[in-house]
Amino acid sequence: MRIGLMGILVASVLATGAVSAQSAKAPPSGTNISVVGLEDSLSKLQGMKTRNAAQAVLFLQLMKGVGKKGTAADGRSQYDYRIDVTDTGGVLVNGIDIAPILNAANGVK
Repeated sequence: MRIGLMGILVASVLATGAVSAQSAKAPPSGTNISVVGLEDSLSKLQGMKTRNAAQAVLFLQLMKGVGKKGTAADGRSQYDYRIDVTDTGGVLVNGIDIAPILNAANGVK
């Protein structure tokens, strides 16, 4: 797995997504999700040398990139997500249109 190249791809996609999300209108209600232990899962998956593990690492890194990092009650890192569906059917995660992220992830073999 090429982490350096993937890191550049993720940064590029996130920057593009942040720009396009400014024009998308989110409804006033949505879903809030908090995830604790994401780094633990990433570390375990990165130690595995299977295609499924590599794909899961890519997905979790993308999700980590759009999360708002905080600290859980037990001291571990926590990522918070606000998920909104726009009137046109788009999906915003913390105000970022994730269509470019999904398209990039689908294009990686």
